[in-house]
Amino acid sequence: MSERLITFMQRTDPSKATAPNEIYNEQDDWQGMFLNGVAMLLTRLRLIVSLMLLAGIAAYGVAYWFPNVYTSVVYLGPLEDSNARTAEAVIQSGPVLDPVIARFPQYQSGHSLEEKRAYLNSNLQWHILRGSPSNSAIYTLSLNDTDPQRAQTLLSAIVDGWLESIRPRPDKTVRLQKILEASEAQAADLALVIAELKKRPDAMFADARNGYFPPNIVDMIKMRTEIAARIVELTMELRAGSRDMIFGSPTLPEQPSNSSKKSIVLISMLAAFGGLIAFFLLHWYLTIVARQPLYAPAIAQLRRAIHWWPAASRG
Repeated sequence: MSERLITFMQRTDPSKATAPNEIYNEQDDWQGMFLNGVAMLLTRLRLIVSLMLLAGIAAYGVAYWFPNVYTSVVYLGPLEDSNARTAEAVIQSGPVLDPVIARFPQYQSGHSLEEKRAYLNSNLQWHILRGSPSNSAIYTLSLNDTDPQRAQTLLSAIVDGWLESIRPRPDKTVRLQKILEASEAQAADLALVIAELKKRPDAMFADARNGYFPPNIVDMIKMRTEIAARIVELTMELRAGSRDMIFGSPTLPEQPSNSSKKSIVLISMLAAFGGLIAFFLLHWYLTIVARQPLYAPAIAQLRRAIHWWPAASRG
């Protein structure tokens, strides 16, 4: 042990009186502790590197058995926030997933329908496209699977099942279409009246002698706005279940979407390196602390609890 470290232990030992001319310099003591800690790590550098390499080899062996995961993605929308939440709930429901599972009996064979549905649901992911406004956003629906072709096929079947579930019945479609045509005609008439009133300002003033009272243009503009909103709602209802809500077909993934084996090995080696340094520093520091009578009661408790406590501190 270096003279600086011995001096540090002597100065912090309450059993030894400090001479009047002896000045305690805490910064120098901590600098000495740091340098001795670095020296301790350098003496164990070969062991640390060896254990780090063993951790990397072990991580590669484990990662080798991990199957590659492929992700098929399809883009949906635009959808309002409330409609998107409804769509997500419907897609993850049994009425949509169960027919898909029935079409692929080999999928998770040997498991019950509930287990298959739960597994398929756990591999589905629904996300809003970054930068999309919440009132009219584009969403991504993705499915993970170890087989890229199966991921695309399953996702296509799920999207088709969802569209079929929200598609309006033929009689409802006819009724919505008629309401939409009437709303569009009413909106066009209101737009013509408003435009005509704007061209003739004198028509906005009442003429009591002739019994003329002009329409309230503010109410007409408000009515036109409400009809326009209703037209949008009707259009969305008629559009439900059509492939206009889908931006292309689900993708066929070519590259795995899970972490590569190189990344797993690198992260494992870095984690092992940091963990070993922290372990050896803690072990070394506790060795110093264990030799100071001031901490004897606490050390006695730790000694009983920690089996790897330094042997030098047991005396």
